[in-house]
Amino acid sequence: RRSSPPSKASKLAIEGDPPRPLTICSHEAPHSNILWTVSRSYLVSVPAVGPRGRHRAPRHLPARAIILCRSHQQQREFVMKVLLVNGSPKANGNTARALAEVAEQLKAEGIDSEVFQLGAKPIRDCIGCGQCGKLGGRCTFDDDVVNELIAAAEQADGFVFGSPVYYAHPSGRILSALAFYADSKAFVHKPGAAVAVARRGGTSTTFDVLNKYFTINQMPVVASTYWNNVFGAMPGEAAQDAEGLATMRNIGKNMAWLLHCIEAGQAAGIEVPEADRERTNFIR
Repeated sequence: RRSSPPSKASKLAIEGDPPRPLTICSHEAPHSNILWTVSRSYLVSVPAVGPRGRHRAPRHLPARAIILCRSHQQQREFVMKVLLVNGSPKANGNTARALAEVAEQLKAEGIDSEVFQLGAKPIRDCIGCGQCGKLGGRCTFDDDVVNELIAAAEQADGFVFGSPVYYAHPSGRILSALAFYADSKAFVHKPGAAVAVARRGGTSTTFDVLNKYFTINQMPVVASTYWNNVFGAMPGEAAQDAEGLATMRNIGKNMAWLLHCIEAGQAAGIEVPEADRERTNFIR
């Protein structure tokens, strides 16, 4: 559902200060009867209904913001969210275990998370038709999970993409899903981390391939204290990789730190950079 047409950029004011509204980000807010009251004393109008019919707070709000919906007179906590994409067909395998370790640390840092399971059903590869550019980044084929992934990405503030290693490479399903990545604005300027899980070898090449999707889409890359690898063959064996799980926890810590830094920058009025675009063909 779409809300009413946007008005001018939202104005935020600090309680107790003289009435001098400040524009601290480029969030566009439509006319609404909802006032989000935030614990750090920011006041802002936001869309009455966001994507999927849910109320959604602007991304620049503090991570732990107590929000009051005036239209419903109900109070709830808004927490930034990281989308954990499991590129394994196994919902409870070692890749899931690695992502769960990241999720636990994010929770400890006050950041919410959601697992997106790509599943075991086929995912179309990109056929280069160009229709996604006309459909707002959505794929013209709507018979797999790609458009669901993009919709979930629009609601997320950061990402962790996890994949098992197949022949020293990420899984085919996660690469097919990410083939639509560059044409969707749902990922731009949001932090991302890659996680590779293997019995033995191929994690470095898998890690390298997944990171390329971040750097082509202006996404800050979240690092850890080692390459983001976890080892295990049979489901459950990843729990024995103490160093790998510590690496996962440090991804969670660094992701939370970077999200808070981005949030503070937006609150200070630092705008998202606008990219220059040029294309040069080597064969003319």
